[in-house]
Amino acid sequence: MKRTAINNIDEKLDIIGHLNNEHSDDLLVIANYYGTQSPYQHTQVQDIYEEGVLLHVVTMNGIADEVFIEFSIKGTLEERILYLAFYAMTKQGLSLTGNKHKFFEVVQSRRVSKHMQRIEIKSAVPLPTYYAGYTYGFLLRRIEPSKQSHLQAKVQQFTNGTVSRGFFKRRLDAFLIWLLRVMSSKRRMQLIESMNRSLRLYTLRFAKADNDTGAVTHGAVDVYLHDNSAGNQWVHALKPGDMILSRTEVPERHEYLQTGRNVLIGDESAYPAIAGILELWQNPIPPTVLILLRDNADKAYFDEVSKPAATEMIFFTYEANQQAAPILDYLKTINALDGAWGGLEREEAKQIRHYLRHHLQLEGARNHVKAYWLAKDEGKKSSMLKVKEKRCLS
Repeated sequence: MKRTAINNIDEKLDIIGHLNNEHSDDLLVIANYYGTQSPYQHTQVQDIYEEGVLLHVVTMNGIADEVFIEFSIKGTLEERILYLAFYAMTKQGLSLTGNKHKFFEVVQSRRVSKHMQRIEIKSAVPLPTYYAGYTYGFLLRRIEPSKQSHLQAKVQQFTNGTVSRGFFKRRLDAFLIWLLRVMSSKRRMQLIESMNRSLRLYTLRFAKADNDTGAVTHGAVDVYLHDNSAGNQWVHALKPGDMILSRTEVPERHEYLQTGRNVLIGDESAYPAIAGILELWQNPIPPTVLILLRDNADKAYFDEVSKPAATEMIFFTYEANQQAAPILDYLKTINALDGAWGGLEREEAKQIRHYLRHHLQLEGARNHVKAYWLAKDEGKKSSMLKVKEKRCLS
């Protein structure tokens, strides 16, 4: 069929990079449903057209191929690809709301800088040893010790992967797919947001072994506190012994940072990820770290972080959605760069990512400056305190 090129090249490259770097599992779900030689062991987005998406796939026998999948709804590129994933998940019996449930016991909660709260946790299953940037989608709920006895069987089911989806849950997912198809673009995104209203993405700050068993089951998540948000209230309510639940998890990929000259960029929402990257740094060349902060007192967060020798830490204060300006001013003093990682507000991240792409020729996975949260417009203003997607932000 006809394949019409996307006019907005930057938007297309942003989406391709995001999908390939952070949604490899979702891409496999799409490829395995629509492809003719499934199951596949690997897939990546090769290109996106107005009519559909082109995937590069590798079969279980190591044979490379291409799969072109037509879009089936109108809307933004993001919506059209998201619908393909949702539809494929439903047809393969997977839950739209995630099926990677994990339970954690709260060990303690303490302040580690003026606005950063650390929740130390114990996991029922081993935590990832490469914890840098590893993110859990926590439900804003807490289960007190006195109410946990009836949950032990359910925890064991989730841990062993024996929870099955009921008839009504499958029918509900099918109904949601139908709604997503017939809704307007605005209503569609409102529905998707409502599905994740009680979910917050928080980054694993560290993972370490249990002194008795040796299993890596102890860890922590650090949460940046601001205003009186739902996440803020949840964090303050947590007590030792409480049980908390995550519904999804997203690993980070930083292999490209192991060579060459690299820069790390982040606001408060990305501090835990940057700290983890620094502690697990493998490159003999130390990074330059560009830290955005609203309050100079939060510099103390990095005092306890183990850093590569000669790491350059540069701090910039910013107001509201003015994150990109000081970072771009600094980047303009650089003639060459091999890689960049960053996490900050979506529109600010986009400005930095595009500058790196066009002026320092950083492409694909080596230019991984991404949205950690999205500011909502209030007329001409945009507030950090009101966000739709949150990592580390309460």
